[in-house]
Amino acid sequence: MPSITESFASKQRFHDLAIKEDDRVRRSLEEAGVHLIEGYFNETLPGSVGQLALLRLDADSFAPTYEVLERLYPRLSAGGYVVFDDWKILQSQQAILQFRREQNITTPIFASLRSWPPPLQTIDCMAFWRKEAPMTSD
Repeated sequence: MPSITESFASKQRFHDLAIKEDDRVRRSLEEAGVHLIEGYFNETLPGSVGQLALLRLDADSFAPTYEVLERLYPRLSAGGYVVFDDWKILQSQQAILQFRREQNITTPIFASLRSWPPPLQTIDCMAFWRKEAPMTSD
């Protein structure tokens, strides 16, 4: 059985490796043009976010889910997709449905489950929809 000192040293090495990996991943993302914004949604968004083609959200509860939609959905281009990790969480699902009702969004929501056949099979229960172009009058 490892001593407390050996156990701590092992955890510290793992932590150091994880930090190095996080830095490597962050640099790779930045080189690909992905800009990460750290902080709480309500304090950082929209920040420097410009036009979006994909809005991928993992917020876990009502308020942050709704806040992200409220702040970033207007920046989503027509034809872009909204993807949610948390369809299985009732609070997130309620925020999504309330936002869609308030914004008169009627495009279908597609969901996925681990047990469904491809292409709707995912590790987690997710949901997504495609943003349509606004209706124009001639």
